[in-house]
Amino acid sequence: MIELAVLDMAGTTVDDGGRVYDALRQAVEETGATVAQKDLQDWMGTDKVTAIINLMQLGGVEPTDEAAQKQFLRFKQILSESYRAHPPIEIGGAAAMLRELQSRGIKVALTTGFDRDVVSPLLASLGWAVVGQEDAEQAVIVLDAVVTTDDVSAGRPAPYLVQRAMERTGTVDAHRVLVAGDTVVDVMAGRNAGAISCAVLTGGATRDVLRNASPHHILESVAEIPNLPATRPECSGTCNVDATFVPDNDYLLLTPGPLSTTKTVRAAMLRDWCTWDADYKQLTESVRSDLLALAQCGDDHSVILMQGSGTFAVESVIGSTLGMADQQRPGKLLVLANGAYGRRIAQIAAHLRIAHEIIDFGDLTPVNIETARQKLAEDHSFTHAAMVHCETTTGVLNPLREFCAMTREHDLTCIVDAMSSFGGVPMNVADLGIDFLISSANKCIQGVPGFGFVIARRDALENTAGRSTSLSLDLYDQWQGLENGHGKWRFTSPTHVVHSFAQALVELTAEGGVEVRHERYRSNQQRLIKRFHDAGLDAVIAPEAQSPIITAFGYPTPDFDFAAFYEDLKQEGFVIYPGKVSEVDTFRIGTIGEVYPDDVDRLADAVVAHRKW
Repeated sequence: MIELAVLDMAGTTVDDGGRVYDALRQAVEETGATVAQKDLQDWMGTDKVTAIINLMQLGGVEPTDEAAQKQFLRFKQILSESYRAHPPIEIGGAAAMLRELQSRGIKVALTTGFDRDVVSPLLASLGWAVVGQEDAEQAVIVLDAVVTTDDVSAGRPAPYLVQRAMERTGTVDAHRVLVAGDTVVDVMAGRNAGAISCAVLTGGATRDVLRNASPHHILESVAEIPNLPATRPECSGTCNVDATFVPDNDYLLLTPGPLSTTKTVRAAMLRDWCTWDADYKQLTESVRSDLLALAQCGDDHSVILMQGSGTFAVESVIGSTLGMADQQRPGKLLVLANGAYGRRIAQIAAHLRIAHEIIDFGDLTPVNIETARQKLAEDHSFTHAAMVHCETTTGVLNPLREFCAMTREHDLTCIVDAMSSFGGVPMNVADLGIDFLISSANKCIQGVPGFGFVIARRDALENTAGRSTSLSLDLYDQWQGLENGHGKWRFTSPTHVVHSFAQALVELTAEGGVEVRHERYRSNQQRLIKRFHDAGLDAVIAPEAQSPIITAFGYPTPDFDFAAFYEDLKQEGFVIYPGKVSEVDTFRIGTIGEVYPDDVDRLADAVVAHRKW
């Protein structure tokens, strides 16, 4: 049941005769920039200072903050004069739609990329008011809330306008909120807020352009909103992504990444994209915003996307935080390892000639934080500490909260490789005090390989300026490129993978978020343990240390033929992983990705059918 409808103004509920477009174009072109119609449409739904900056840049004029603010004031002047001469009107059926929703007990709010100076006379000309205003009793429509760009720290595609509308109307559950707008960033803002997101065709954007943003619904106008189903669509990710021509996989990837993805995630890669396009840059910014929300971080954190595999992102952090050490910025890394990926961090440090020490706990037990504490008590030269949260070698889950607490106690920069856990194991990065968290597109968020990402504290990022010994893997420069370019990557970005990842984020939200996905993974893994135990195969990690991500099983007999076992299962439609443990012979089964308990049962049946022990 919908409790709140959050609607965009110009182009969605209010027809201003295109005057906002004209005013924005005129304000930008007065700088000497050339404004393309497509660029104007792409940036229309954002806050107008951001729009002016990007339109100036796209139009061949290098923007400055001073110039952008000056032209923003000019934009408001042009628009106000135009509105006085030609007052806006409601888009057909908007007022009736608002009254119908309110008659059903649904609250209504308007959001806008305008500020209050523009919005107030616009609403007054329509005879609309907000609850509590002096003129509300005489108003034609009384809105429950109006949120402008003055009320939030960032405009669309960030979710803040929607969230502020929820706050002002006392709405708690985003799944009971409907968001409607006529631009791509309107759709993204609704999606980023976790709401039901609707695109309407009364603005300048075409159906195909809006479909690429994966709204739940595409409507001819807001007048259709009262006729929408009362229940939330099952999956926002599948509604407007055409997966008709995407082939089925030949087998289920029971590996820790790459992993089995949905058809709609794969379908999102079926077009070519330009890295310079405004809509692609907006998509990048939306992905960064979504990842911050997943990490439960605020504006004091930022997200850096890094081309390459997860190891590229790990090396970018190690090299950028500890490279170029000197007396003013010394650096020494403590690595806590209990598998191949923890040891890889030490290998990276050695290759980069970074001072470091490793405490190796073997492969079969979690990291012991007390042992690490003893080391730190004896040696005060360490400045950084790194640990893999879920060690993919075996699937052991290391004590993350205890590790983070230890780094705070000893004033160390906290580096966490959460490659195989982020998005699949609930964690609050801000609360834990992690300085640099590293993960990858092709793990628990269920995208495809192509880039890693780092979620970092802004003050920690500032300290990396000038430290990296690498051009491509310079984390600070990559961050500055994304920030200053408003979503523009420094070097050629994996455009298809980013679109696929954005779709995967939509589907994670639709599934119910990290907690719900974690429960699915946990159910998969528990089912796997039970069925494999019944078949004579036992895990090598104790249950209390086992993650739901991947499980290492010991060979059932000394003469077990893994290669033949692998081929037998592949013929049945399953691909598993060889082991990496040095102490015992193992193989591994991943339980993440588009995998469900009935898939585990089918796998177990195939194992029993091909059992030779």
